[in-house]
Amino acid sequence: MDSVRLMAKAAKALETREQVMRAFAAGDFEALGRHYYALALKEAFSRFHLLGDEALDLAQEVAAHVLATLKAWREGRRKLPNLASKNLTFWVMVEVDRAVREYFYRTRGLGYASSRLVTRVKRVAEDLKADLGREP
Repeated sequence: MDSVRLMAKAAKALETREQVMRAFAAGDFEALGRHYYALALKEAFSRFHLLGDEALDLAQEVAAHVLATLKAWREGRRKLPNLASKNLTFWVMVEVDRAVREYFYRTRGLGYASSRLVTRVKRVAEDLKADLGREP
């Protein structure tokens, strides 16, 4: 629990959207990292019921993915979608979702939305096998 408290202290959100855009324009990745770290923690701990202690790993990976994406957008290695209609946080949320999906595919071989369904199907198949005494 101490590590969670330390991680939460590291997350310090910028107060306005203008500050976020100024930090992005100036290349202040330290401020952006602190700003979006709270978002990474929220996404990871919303899946705590699936991951348990692995949620800390997910939070760190999501934060690293977001920073890498912000740097790639800033340096022009990746094209940033049109920000006139959406703000930067929307596109960061898209990247957070992508990072979460990649984490689940890499660590579990499944998407996070389908992992509970697959577990349930496997359990039902095992119950049928036990009841029938053979493969269903």
